[in-house]
Amino acid sequence: MVSNGYWFYFEPYAYVKFVEPKLLVYNTLDGNYIEYRIDSIVFEVILSKIRRCKNQPIFISSKNFILPAIQHFIKILRKIFVADFLQSENSNNKPVKINHDVFIIKNAIKDIHFIGSSSDILLSEIFEITFYINDKQIRDIYALNYPNGKYQFKFPIYNKKVEELKIETLTEIINDKQLSNLKIINIIGGDIFNYYQVEKLITLINDSEKYYNFYFHYTEIYENLIYLNKNYLYKNNYLFNIIITYPVNIQKLEAILNSDKNKNIFLKIIFIVCNENELLQASKFINIPGIKSFSILPYYNDCNILFLKKYFYFKRKKVLEKRKDFHDLIQNRLLNYNNYGKFVVLSNGDVKTNLNADAIGNIYRNSMKNLIYRAIKKDKLWYLTRDNVAPCNICNYALFCPPISNYELFLNRNNLCKKL
Repeated sequence: MVSNGYWFYFEPYAYVKFVEPKLLVYNTLDGNYIEYRIDSIVFEVILSKIRRCKNQPIFISSKNFILPAIQHFIKILRKIFVADFLQSENSNNKPVKINHDVFIIKNAIKDIHFIGSSSDILLSEIFEITFYINDKQIRDIYALNYPNGKYQFKFPIYNKKVEELKIETLTEIINDKQLSNLKIINIIGGDIFNYYQVEKLITLINDSEKYYNFYFHYTEIYENLIYLNKNYLYKNNYLFNIIITYPVNIQKLEAILNSDKNKNIFLKIIFIVCNENELLQASKFINIPGIKSFSILPYYNDCNILFLKKYFYFKRKKVLEKRKDFHDLIQNRLLNYNNYGKFVVLSNGDVKTNLNADAIGNIYRNSMKNLIYRAIKKDKLWYLTRDNVAPCNICNYALFCPPISNYELFLNRNNLCKKL
């Protein structure tokens, strides 16, 4: 029989994170949360015990329960329905709380780690592949102004040694039915229109049920409007992402957007900006008739970190405005979904989990199973989360932020945030 007192517990749907001196408690059902500065009394009576009991209910004596600090703490938690208590006289035994299925998900990931390199299960772990089909230089040498663009976002690659992916390899991968979860294919150059088998590539895509993202510089599209009109993709399974860099040739851009030759082509405009002036121009360009979908991406050029910080760093209000359920938080704790299940295949066949990482193999020399096995066993980016890198691992809001991105990998800086 337990002596008179109370059983205190956090609700199973409450996410709890304590980084001294503040405790964050988040209601995953409605998105309400509270951040509470913990004093020594609350820590000694409640938090220290909760930690030892792995978030299970703890006993509070009647003497401690009536302390003003404890009463106030429990009151504000109950107000947003993230914690409660039971009188011990109504429960002869310690209550048991069923926590969320984090351990089940952890075990599932461990199972993947223990399977062999020849298992067919591996093939279900690929969801997206980016193919750099060539690295030829187009007429406008815009890439010289953005030498590190490819490390920060999807951006064309150019090399003096021109190489191209074999169409047979592309066909084999795209048509491989064992890659059952491969749904998204990204196609980038060099210059896609100068790919040696571009017509076969279009035929391959028209015969495919997967979704395709093409990435072009707008000068490529402008130069090839007539070609697109003759050899367009007739299915609705693609998107042309049009990259806009500065200075912008407005006549070419308007010609692309307003051309009858493009009326059947699905376009998204991507503005690459380095400073406030370019950002201001982009905000005006988005009103040009014909722009139905767009995004604005910053480019870090070694001297504009203050610009990035002002306009593109995470803010608490932004990361918390959309409710996170426990699945979202568990996923962010265990996987980096910016990278997980994704491959980048370069024009020479090298395969990476991210352009900021070393190659894990080559598509011509390694089987897809072996490459996936290497990504799981040797490469760390699929599992690189904020929970296991500094300084994010000592932040209460780490799991609410987007996963570690290309920008952070390139800058070697994991906290692109306005201190949360």
